[in-house]
Amino acid sequence: MSTSNSDTTASVSRTGSDPAATTSTIPTLPGAWPLLGHLKDIRYRLPEWAHENHKKHGPVFRADLGFGANCIFIEGVDSLSILNNRTTSSADIAARSEPMLGSHAMIVLDGKAHRKSRGAISKSFSPGGLDRAEVLRTTEGVFASHVSDWAQPGELNLHIATRDAVFDAICRVAGVKPGELSQWRSRFRMLLLGSMGTPEDIPGSPAWIAKLGRKWLDKRLLAEIHRIRAEGDESCLLGSMVHARDEDGAHATDEALLDNLRLLVLAGHETTASTIGWAMLYLAREPKLWQRLVDEAASSPDADITSFDGLSAFPFAEALFRESVRFYPPITMETRTVEQELSFHGVTIAPGEVVASAIANVSRDPSLFDNAEVFDPERWLGEGRRTPSKAETCQFGGGPHFCLGYHLAVAEATQCLVNVARQFTAKGLSLESTGPLPKLRYYPLLALPGNAKLRVVG
Repeated sequence: MSTSNSDTTASVSRTGSDPAATTSTIPTLPGAWPLLGHLKDIRYRLPEWAHENHKKHGPVFRADLGFGANCIFIEGVDSLSILNNRTTSSADIAARSEPMLGSHAMIVLDGKAHRKSRGAISKSFSPGGLDRAEVLRTTEGVFASHVSDWAQPGELNLHIATRDAVFDAICRVAGVKPGELSQWRSRFRMLLLGSMGTPEDIPGSPAWIAKLGRKWLDKRLLAEIHRIRAEGDESCLLGSMVHARDEDGAHATDEALLDNLRLLVLAGHETTASTIGWAMLYLAREPKLWQRLVDEAASSPDADITSFDGLSAFPFAEALFRESVRFYPPITMETRTVEQELSFHGVTIAPGEVVASAIANVSRDPSLFDNAEVFDPERWLGEGRRTPSKAETCQFGGGPHFCLGYHLAVAEATQCLVNVARQFTAKGLSLESTGPLPKLRYYPLLALPGNAKLRVVG
């Protein structure tokens, strides 16, 4: 791993820096399609597209995000400073994602409103809070059951397998009793379309579909909230959210609970499932990685994986997850609205503009990672192993909006991978690749494609 650990603010300045260029001189990319803008390139070619255009047009350029929206892309690790929300806000996320997230979700709030909302439940998502609620005992049981179903010779569709396992786990953790998982899952996939920022009054548009999904979900989620409140249950994460009090001693409203519960399930299943799936694809493609995981699992056969302390016995399983997140970040770009004039690379950007950091590019930045284009979990291990820097965890966001479920995601993935190693080897099974890696789609999420498969052999 590179030893560079800058705090990502070196070339950023605020008002008064007297830069050589202003917002009006920022080049606008040609080639935008009517209505769709540059969405096609962003969806299918984001890293290459951003790199090519930075090389051609400079470190700061403007792109069309479709449906009347545009943003300014900023090159390099320095772009991560927009996530600090010191001179920026989440206003653009709120405007673009209201059909999906609502107006009370933590991710769209800033300042005091955000602190109150997040502060009330943040302790529940710390390692200690998760251990106290025995959340990892719940998730381990779910993964053990699903992995048992995977452990039989034949072709395994990773997209379906990991999606179902993680969705089941996060629903159990949240305290939601969804009944038919497939119906809930399909509605959450409809909801995800709301992140594209399309008009919601056009029948058939992504935002219109998202609102239909949200209506179906909210009816059922509200029933769960009322049940938990009536029963006084605080043993699950939904219970802690319902009964938690903010800094003023007030309980969250139904609207705030709905928006944040939607966010919890949405953010907590698609992203983690995809990352586990990518890790398993590499385990199937590279026998040395599979053997490394198997050896680690065998070296601690009695280690309890229902607590953070027990999971510490499996650093390679965790490293697999971290490298999968780095190589295939589910959130491939982050945007913020400029609230105070700032500058990047000598260019002043005025308030009101939307700025973007291409996380997919930063994740493979050679200034952060040696051999950045190589999938290598070992970079997270060895004598130099340490807590990853803020830049190295940019896939989970940054600043006040750093992913609340970060610790849970790392734990879930580690549990799942250890279960795979333990159960497959107990049955004399291993993983085998079925062909080339699937083609990627980067927007709105870099999700594991539906044709991602491997072969279980024994």
